[in-house]
Amino acid sequence: TIQNNTIENTSLYQKIAILEDSLYQRKNQKVVDIANYNKASRHISRALRYYYEQEYNQALIEIDQAIELNPNLAIAYARKGTIYYSMGQVQSASINWNIALKLDPEYDEVRDILEAQQAEASAQSTQEDKDVITSLNEKRKKLERRSNAFRELSHSTEQKNRGEGTHREGAQRPNASI
Repeated sequence: TIQNNTIENTSLYQKIAILEDSLYQRKNQKVVDIANYNKASRHISRALRYYYEQEYNQALIEIDQAIELNPNLAIAYARKGTIYYSMGQVQSASINWNIALKLDPEYDEVRDILEAQQAEASAQSTQEDKDVITSLNEKRKKLERRSNAFRELSHSTEQKNRGEGTHREGAQRPNASI
């Protein structure tokens, strides 16, 4: 029984040591996460400064460094999307905004941007469709005008040919009767 108690105590001490080690590692991880978060935040701040200076490539470098330190920061992807959008790279912007929204589904500003982008794309598509229809209608009208002009020319030519043919026949008849 003493031997059983000793074995049980040793086992409990081992379990306590494992739990304490686990807590220590978790505590250290939180410290590392906070340190990385702070470093990432500094990179995001620098990126914003570069963004306002319109130094977009440098801003992207800073954002990528922030993402490397903490790949779960929705704001980093949101900022990256905005930088790409300012560079005219709408597809890259959209990809990053969607990542930001996936990381933080309650990121309303990003959701609003994506919805506005979708509405703009839809309106642009509708305008492009209208432009195509207008162009096709103009081409159709032009073709109709050419077709009508061709018919008139053909009709005029036929009448002219008939008139000349009648005149020739008429001219030939008197000659034939003499």
